[in-house]
Amino acid sequence: EFFEQMNLDTSRNGAITGYSTGIKELDDVTAGWQGGDITLIGGATGQGKSAFAGCQAVNVASKPQREVVEFNGERIDYDVPIGVAFFSLEMRRKRLAQRLCCGMARVNYKLLQTGNGGPYDIHNLIGARTRLDKLPIFIDDSPDLTMARFEAKIARIEAMFAAMGVRLGLVILDYMQLVDVQGEGDKNSNRELQLNLAGRRLQKFA
Repeated sequence: EFFEQMNLDTSRNGAITGYSTGIKELDDVTAGWQGGDITLIGGATGQGKSAFAGCQAVNVASKPQREVVEFNGERIDYDVPIGVAFFSLEMRRKRLAQRLCCGMARVNYKLLQTGNGGPYDIHNLIGARTRLDKLPIFIDDSPDLTMARFEAKIARIEAMFAAMGVRLGLVILDYMQLVDVQGEGDKNSNRELQLNLAGRRLQKFA
């Protein structure tokens, strides 16, 4: 398995091996979002962590992954649609969808909130909403998410995407501190320890 993956990676001739972040400098460092990895995005409040996660959801879901298979001695290239599961514990589904549309349309979200957007902004937002509806992005805004429910929902979302011919390639959890981790280890343990245990569980699940 190791050598198969190594041969696949080297055959890409320097191209990224994961799902592109859409940011060249970041792709150069990470080679894209890698399957089986957990990436934590840190930063102060209001610094754009959720906005960055939303951009990544749209970016990954917008770009099918090119796959190569051998069939009867012939090399066949085909595109696989990539799905995204976005768990938003802080922001409701409607608001998140609005922010995703604003990002796609390059419209300041505050203009949408205050109703100060012009005809050009509205036109772009309508187009962005149409494109967003076609993307394989599943948003779950359940506020009482536990680790057990998270794992069960991921399994259902993956099966749903598979039935559509889509591969679940990226899972976003925004954000981990809001996950109900009661039952993760000793009930008397502190919050930091519970989060560490939840992180280990996420790593095994990935």
